[in-house]
Amino acid sequence: MTPDDAMMAPVRAVAGFMATLDDARLADVFAGDVVIVENFAPYLFRGADAVARWQAGFREHAVPLDGLTVAFGTAQDFSTDGDAAISSCRHAGRAARTASLSRRMAAGPSC
Repeated sequence: MTPDDAMMAPVRAVAGFMATLDDARLADVFAGDVVIVENFAPYLFRGADAVARWQAGFREHAVPLDGLTVAFGTAQDFSTDGDAAISSCRHAGRAARTASLSRRMAAGPSC
């Protein structure tokens, strides 16, 4: 069993925002009670304004990135239990500043 398009849509939307910084991609993506774990300070975003603080933080974090592209591998250990879906997904993001900077990011349906 693999995640269907509906399950992957919010994951792709967040990755799309990260690649383009287009705020419209985040419309109606996050639940009301959100916890986001990131690789930039403050690393843990939670509370009523978690998404707004993460969005602003990612914009600052993304300043040196150029040409970010996203590709998802196949889901690993995917299962469902009622309304919950649990998975890890290989993901590689790549960005270039001039020709030398590259960056890998981790994200997946459980994010």
